Amino acid sequence: MDATSKDTLLGLDHETRAFALVGRFMSHFALLEAGINTALGNVLELQSLQQVVVTRNMAFDEKIKTLRTLVRITILDPVEAKRFDALAIRARKLGETRNVVAHTPFRASPTSDGVEFLRANRRRRNMKVWKSPLHHETI
Repeated sequence: MDATSKDTLLGLDHETRAFALVGRFMSHFALLEAGINTALGNVLELQSLQQVVVTRNMAFDEKIKTLRTLVRITILDPVEAKRFDALAIRARKLGETRNVVAHTPFRASPTSDGVEFLRANRRRRNMKVWKSPLHHETI
Protein backbone atom coordinates (compact mmCIF):
# COMPACT_ATOMS: atom_id res chain seq x y z
CA MET A 1 0.00 0.00 0.00
CA ASP A 2 1.40 3.40 -0.86
CA ALA A 3 1.73 6.21 1.67
CA THR A 4 -1.25 8.11 0.22
CA SER A 5 -3.59 5.13 0.65
CA LYS A 6 -2.28 4.54 4.17
CA ASP A 7 -2.77 8.20 5.08
CA THR A 8 -6.26 8.15 3.57
CA LEU A 9 -7.19 5.06 5.60
CA LEU A 10 -5.79 6.49 8.81
CA GLY A 11 -7.73 9.70 8.17
CA LEU A 12 -11.06 7.87 8.19
CA ASP A 13 -13.10 7.55 11.34
CA HIS A 14 -12.57 4.22 13.09
CA GLU A 15 -15.80 2.55 11.96
CA THR A 16 -15.51 3.66 8.34
CA ARG A 17 -11.89 2.46 8.28
CA ALA A 18 -13.04 -1.01 9.43
CA PHE A 19 -15.50 -1.20 6.53
CA ALA A 20 -12.86 0.08 4.10
CA LEU A 21 -10.35 -2.56 5.26
CA VAL A 22 -12.88 -5.37 4.89
CA GLY A 23 -13.88 -4.10 1.45
CA ARG A 24 -10.28 -3.79 0.32
CA PHE A 25 -9.48 -7.30 1.52
CA MET A 26 -12.49 -8.75 -0.31
CA SER A 27 -11.55 -6.87 -3.49
CA HIS A 28 -7.96 -8.13 -3.37
CA PHE A 29 -9.16 -11.66 -2.67
CA ALA A 30 -11.44 -11.51 -5.74
CA LEU A 31 -8.38 -10.64 -7.85
CA LEU A 32 -6.49 -13.59 -6.35
CA GLU A 33 -9.38 -15.92 -7.16
CA ALA A 34 -9.57 -14.58 -10.72
CA GLY A 35 -5.87 -15.41 -11.09
CA ILE A 36 -6.45 -18.93 -9.78
CA ASN A 37 -9.31 -19.33 -12.27
CA THR A 38 -7.02 -18.23 -15.11
CA ALA A 39 -4.28 -20.60 -13.98
CA LEU A 40 -6.72 -23.51 -13.94
CA GLY A 41 -7.93 -22.58 -17.41
CA ASN A 42 -4.37 -22.39 -18.70
CA VAL A 43 -3.25 -25.70 -17.22
CA LEU A 44 -6.37 -27.46 -18.53
CA GLU A 45 -6.14 -25.61 -21.88
CA LEU A 46 -9.73 -24.43 -21.58
CA GLN A 47 -11.30 -21.77 -23.74
CA SER A 48 -12.61 -18.74 -21.83
CA LEU A 49 -16.25 -19.88 -21.68
CA GLN A 50 -15.20 -23.36 -20.57
CA GLN A 51 -12.98 -21.83 -17.88
CA VAL A 52 -15.87 -19.78 -16.56
CA VAL A 53 -18.16 -22.82 -16.40
CA VAL A 54 -15.57 -25.02 -14.67
CA THR A 55 -14.32 -22.48 -12.13
CA ARG A 56 -17.74 -20.98 -11.36
CA ASN A 57 -18.86 -24.34 -10.02
CA MET A 58 -15.88 -24.93 -7.73
CA ALA A 59 -15.29 -23.63 -4.22
CA PHE A 60 -12.00 -21.78 -3.74
CA ASP A 61 -10.46 -24.63 -1.76
CA GLU A 62 -11.39 -27.10 -4.52
CA LYS A 63 -9.69 -24.84 -7.06
CA ILE A 64 -6.51 -24.80 -4.99
CA LYS A 65 -6.54 -28.58 -4.48
CA THR A 66 -7.13 -29.17 -8.19
CA LEU A 67 -4.42 -26.75 -9.24
CA ARG A 68 -1.92 -28.28 -6.80
CA THR A 69 -2.65 -31.75 -8.17
CA LEU A 70 -2.33 -30.60 -11.77
CA VAL A 71 0.96 -28.87 -11.03
CA ARG A 72 2.25 -31.94 -9.23
CA ILE A 73 1.66 -34.11 -12.31
CA THR A 74 2.64 -31.61 -15.02
CA ILE A 75 5.63 -29.64 -13.72
CA LEU A 76 8.73 -31.78 -13.97
CA ASP A 77 11.14 -29.38 -12.29
CA PRO A 78 10.85 -30.24 -8.56
CA VAL A 79 12.14 -26.81 -7.46
CA GLU A 80 9.54 -25.00 -9.56
CA ALA A 81 6.78 -27.37 -8.42
CA LYS A 82 7.72 -26.82 -4.77
CA ARG A 83 7.77 -23.02 -5.26
CA PHE A 84 4.30 -23.11 -6.80
CA ASP A 85 3.01 -25.40 -4.05
CA ALA A 86 4.17 -22.95 -1.38
CA LEU A 87 2.25 -20.17 -3.15
CA ALA A 88 -0.83 -22.37 -3.39
CA ILE A 89 -0.68 -23.11 0.35
CA ARG A 90 -0.46 -19.36 1.07
CA ALA A 91 -3.47 -18.77 -1.18
CA ARG A 92 -5.38 -21.53 0.60
CA LYS A 93 -4.74 -19.84 3.97
CA LEU A 94 -6.00 -16.57 2.54
CA GLY A 95 -9.13 -18.47 1.50
CA GLU A 96 -9.66 -19.49 5.11
CA THR A 97 -9.25 -15.86 6.19
CA ARG A 98 -11.67 -14.80 3.46
CA ASN A 99 -14.31 -17.14 4.88
CA VAL A 100 -14.03 -15.48 8.28
CA VAL A 101 -14.11 -11.99 6.76
CA ALA A 102 -17.12 -12.79 4.56
CA HIS A 103 -19.21 -14.69 7.09
CA THR A 104 -18.46 -13.19 10.50
CA PRO A 105 -19.77 -10.02 12.15
CA PHE A 106 -17.03 -7.45 12.68
CA ARG A 107 -16.34 -4.12 14.29
CA ALA A 108 -13.59 -1.56 14.48
CA SER A 109 -10.97 -2.75 16.92
CA PRO A 110 -10.97 -0.74 20.15
CA THR A 111 -7.24 -1.50 20.62
CA SER A 112 -5.76 -0.95 17.15
CA ASP A 113 -6.33 0.68 13.76
CA GLY A 114 -7.77 -2.61 12.51
CA VAL A 115 -10.82 -4.84 12.63
CA GLU A 116 -12.08 -7.46 15.06
CA PHE A 117 -14.32 -10.34 14.01
CA LEU A 118 -16.81 -11.80 16.49
CA ARG A 119 -16.99 -15.57 16.25
CA ALA A 120 -19.44 -17.69 18.17
CA ASN A 121 -17.93 -20.20 20.56
CA ARG A 122 -20.35 -23.12 20.44
CA ARG A 123 -19.05 -24.88 23.55
CA ARG A 124 -19.08 -21.83 25.80
CA ARG A 125 -22.11 -20.25 24.14
CA ASN A 126 -20.48 -16.86 23.90
CA MET A 127 -18.66 -14.68 21.41
CA LYS A 128 -14.92 -14.82 20.88
CA VAL A 129 -12.96 -11.99 19.31
CA TRP A 130 -10.76 -13.10 16.42
CA LYS A 131 -7.76 -10.84 16.19
CA SER A 132 -7.78 -9.97 12.53
CA PRO A 133 -4.80 -9.49 10.26
CA LEU A 134 -6.75 -6.63 8.69
CA HIS A 135 -5.22 -3.28 9.47
CA HIS A 136 -3.62 -0.52 7.46
CA GLU A 137 -0.21 -2.24 7.44
CA THR A 138 -1.39 -5.54 5.91
CA ILE A 139 -3.72 -4.51 3.13
